[in-house]
Amino acid sequence: HSELSDLLRQHVVKSAPASNGLNKFPHVPDPDGLAAEFQSLARADPGIANADILMCSEPPFFCTFFLGLGKPIFGYIGN
Repeated sequence: HSELSDLLRQHVVKSAPASNGLNKFPHVPDPDGLAAEFQSLARADPGIANADILMCSEPPFFCTFFLGLGKPIFGYIGN
């Protein structure tokens, strides 16, 4: 899904510095904006509309984006 890839490129900073100044990790400066735009895309996606259950993984924070879609959510959190 190129629209989803574009959305993530717009909202996720791939290498934000951690508070310790040593590590770097992905960061979402505007999580509410990302969630709203994701929900808009997801509601128009025929695959999600036809799904019986949604699956999410890491980062677990992104799993919260599925909450308003009216589907059960299966989360696989672990690596």
